Amino acid sequence: MSEYAYQITADSGCDLSLDKCREIDVLPYKMPFTMDGKPMVDGMTEESFREFYRLMRAGGVLAMVAVAAVAYFAVMFACGWRLSDLRPGRGDD
Repeated sequence: MSEYAYQITADSGCDLSLDKCREIDVLPYKMPFTMDGKPMVDGMTEESFREFYRLMRAGGVLAMVAVAAVAYFAVMFACGWRLSDLRPGRGDD
């Protein structure tokens, strides 16, 4: 965990590896998805990256799991966020 009062997080869609997240103190969230109806989780490793694209090239059907957003916010709340922190920004704050 960061020495600061905040924690930068990133989901696996950012294309940072787990090793890179650890190196720069970013809390990773491995996004769930389904491939051909099989539940999977992005491992954020070179091996999982290669496997994902191997399946796609073989004609795999990808579906993102709607629950991913709920799980994402669960991570945010576990880091200490409150609902009041989730306000729309104006771009100037």
